[in-house]
Amino acid sequence: MANKDYNYETIDRPYDGNLERSEAGVVGGGESGSVVDTGDGSTSPTPESQTSTPVETTEPEVTTGQSLDNLWLENWIKSRSYRPKTHGFYINAKQGYIECMQLYVGSGGIEGGSLHIPNKTSANSWHVDAAGLMWSGASVANKGTAPVRLNPTGEMTLGDPTGVHLQLSGPNLRIQTSDFSSGALGKGWKIDTDYAEFQNIVARGKITTSAFEKNTISAVGGNVVIADADVLAADMTALDASTLTTTNVVFADDTIIRIKDGTDDEWLKVDSSVGYVHTVTRDLAAAYGADSNPVWTKGTAVVSMAEVDSGLIEMDVSATNSPFMKVKVRDSLTYNDLDTKVIIGNLKDKTGVEEYGIWIGSGAAYIAGYRLFGAVVDAAGDGDYTDIQSALDDGATKIFVRSGTYTVSSSIIITDDDVSILGEDWSDTIVVAGNSLNDNVIEIGDGTNPYGNITLKNLQIDGNTAGNTDGSCVHIRDDITNLTIEHCDIHSSENHCILFQPNSGTGATNANIINNLIHDSTDGSGIELVNAYNTYIQGNRIYNIGDDPSIDIDGISTETFVTNNFISDGTGRGITVSSGSSLVVCNTIVDNDDVGIFINTRNNIISNNFLRDNNMSSSSTDKAEIAVHSGDNSVTGNVIQINDDGYDDYGIFLDSSRINVTGNNVEQNGANNNTGIHMDESGWYCVVIGNVVDGFDTPIDQHASGGNNDVSHNHES
Repeated sequence: MANKDYNYETIDRPYDGNLERSEAGVVGGGESGSVVDTGDGSTSPTPESQTSTPVETTEPEVTTGQSLDNLWLENWIKSRSYRPKTHGFYINAKQGYIECMQLYVGSGGIEGGSLHIPNKTSANSWHVDAAGLMWSGASVANKGTAPVRLNPTGEMTLGDPTGVHLQLSGPNLRIQTSDFSSGALGKGWKIDTDYAEFQNIVARGKITTSAFEKNTISAVGGNVVIADADVLAADMTALDASTLTTTNVVFADDTIIRIKDGTDDEWLKVDSSVGYVHTVTRDLAAAYGADSNPVWTKGTAVVSMAEVDSGLIEMDVSATNSPFMKVKVRDSLTYNDLDTKVIIGNLKDKTGVEEYGIWIGSGAAYIAGYRLFGAVVDAAGDGDYTDIQSALDDGATKIFVRSGTYTVSSSIIITDDDVSILGEDWSDTIVVAGNSLNDNVIEIGDGTNPYGNITLKNLQIDGNTAGNTDGSCVHIRDDITNLTIEHCDIHSSENHCILFQPNSGTGATNANIINNLIHDSTDGSGIELVNAYNTYIQGNRIYNIGDDPSIDIDGISTETFVTNNFISDGTGRGITVSSGSSLVVCNTIVDNDDVGIFINTRNNIISNNFLRDNNMSSSSTDKAEIAVHSGDNSVTGNVIQINDDGYDDYGIFLDSSRINVTGNNVEQNGANNNTGIHMDESGWYCVVIGNVVDGFDTPIDQHASGGNNDVSHNHES
């Protein structure tokens, strides 16, 4: 259409509904309130149709220098250059719609129901709704799958919400992955104000911390003190009367304490305590004025510098006359009165000469010509004895056994208090049953009298099954208290590797079976408890045990703690508990021919264990990873994995009443039609809540259980 001159002071409609110039007296197309397609998936209201006015033939007069107090629009107003969503501006009075290419808002701000940029439908849009929820990367219709979401309370998610994503919590000062679970078998990661957990950490710079643990190699610059320590649970002010609050440790009265950072170094004395709140005497070194002590913040390390007549270990690589390790004992309450008893490393502090070695104070014994042990046993003849029993018969109680092979023709019998038998190395300090011994290699106790404080350490004890038809490697008899068997290789027993069985007395009390290698028994358990009390079985590697359980808690044994053991490849069960009040926690039990954990008594806790592919034999008893045949037990937080190469029928089998089964993860990776959690007919008042049961033909089966069970909030698939 040819350009025409119009009088825009009098014309009603410079554009018709089709955005064409209207001829004089002609009404353009379009209906009142209609919309125009903008080409980007959204629409804009179209100005209402109006009759145009005659065309002015002369240029209209422009009035300037005036103002409008109020402007009322009945329909719309727009610029001459207006094109929908591309040029100019447009205000629709009836529909309340405004369109412009740029908008400036002053300090008054923008208020409204929602905001959508560039629109509501594009997948990469940004939005804020009337409730204050902000999201981006999705349309309005798909806001539930938006990769960025922020709610008004300060909770934010980043990533695909249907998969693993990032969660940020402003109110809780926390950031974590959505799949985070804590512990050795957990996954994901989490950071909050006082805790962080990851799978792996790589630091290109240094790590500074109050406490540090590493399994392989650690490097620490400066001074290290090995002593009781904690961190502040609350800030300390500069005032002399400020109390000291710890997190986990209660320091005894008259303990000298040190708090140090890069600038300040304060010594304090504990006067008294109520719980973790300590009343202290500050600034023992008189380094600060009254009420002008350092301000210590929550989380600062607090180190005990010992009570009188107790000590600590100090290691230093940067001080004068270092490197060294010193054993120090406190002589008085004077803050720096620590007497050095032992030095290992540079001895110049004591000798005045730059030399390296071991220095021991004048009050020490059994060094530099003094004996460390009451007897030395050496198979080659270079010690006091060539066999252990001879040393015991002569009354020796602290016995060092050098590397060598010691063949036993009759049992070694320990019938004295305070006996320690320490081998040089468990790999080559070998105590072996002679052919046809047919008895126990070592016996502790005589079955009649009480004995206590007995230790076996760093020994290899070989039962020689090829040459014997009877006997256990170690047999503990009546009334033995405070027994420790630690870091020993105990194997090849015709009966049990370790047997606690009294003749008639009360049995062993306070036994510790720690960090041993226990394997290859023919017709007995790895560890058999018959009448043992307060027993710790921890950190042992147990495998290739015969038809009996790898760990068997029997008789009237109570207060047994079975933790962090690795049990595998046994012909019998992994762990059997037939005597109450046991705690079975954080063990790994895999690839045994029978049940992983079998419970046949009350008042036990079975928690946070990992079980996989037990019941590898068709002759397995219950064909379950965990079988509970007695009430008042708790099975919680265990991880169970069943693959397709065994004879499992059940992940967890319940055959009694009042059993709590909560928070377990039971998973099958195969085609067998097994049951995740099975409740047999004798089950009453059981609680089965919050478990994840995945991959089973029947996830949870109540069978013909008695009733009044609470089975809820489980994830079954």
